[in-house]
Amino acid sequence: METLSITLDSKKYIASTNITGKLFREASYIADLLSKESLTSAMLDRLYQFVCSVYDNQFDVDELESQVDARDALSTIYESVYYINNKVSEASKELSQGSKEDDSNKDMTEIVMDMYIGLEDLGYTQNQIDEIDIIYHIKKLGRRKQSNEKQDKTLANDDYITFDKVVDSVSPPSKKEGNGVRFS
Repeated sequence: METLSITLDSKKYIASTNITGKLFREASYIADLLSKESLTSAMLDRLYQFVCSVYDNQFDVDELESQVDARDALSTIYESVYYINNKVSEASKELSQGSKEDDSNKDMTEIVMDMYIGLEDLGYTQNQIDEIDIIYHIKKLGRRKQSNEKQDKTLANDDYITFDKVVDSVSPPSKKEGNGVRFS
C-alpha cells in the first residue's frame, strides 16, 4: 500500500492511515477549490492546516510553512489531497467490487484506468490528474536517481552513459532537495 511522507528539518513524517470523514470532506473541498479558483494568500492557512491534518498534526502550520520550499508547497498540498481522495476511492472500490481478490484477475492497465476514473468521479479535472501524475513520476525518477548515484560511487569504472547522465546534461540545475512530499 502506498504511503505519503514529508521531510521537514531532516525529520521524516509519515501520513496518517486514519482518514476521517472530516478529512475526506476537506480534501474534496480543497480539490474543488483549487480546480475553480486561483490560489490566494488567504487560502494558504487553510491549505497548510489540511496538510498538517493529513499527518495527524505531527507538525504545525508554522513549521510546515517555514520548512517546505515554496516551490514545493503547491505540490505538497496536491499530493496530500490526492493521497486522501485516493485512499477513500480505493476503499469504495473494494466495497463495490466485493473483495480484493476480484482485482487479481485484472491487468495493470485496468487497475490504473479504474484509479483515473475514480479521480474523475471525485471531481478532479483531467489537468489536475495529469499534474498529479507528472509530479509523482518526476519524484519517482528523483528517488531512482539518488539510489543510482549511491551505486555509482561504488563502481570503479565511470565511463558508461546512463539515462540520468543524459537528463542531467540537458536539464537545468536541480531544485533544493530535502523538503517536500514523497510517495514510498
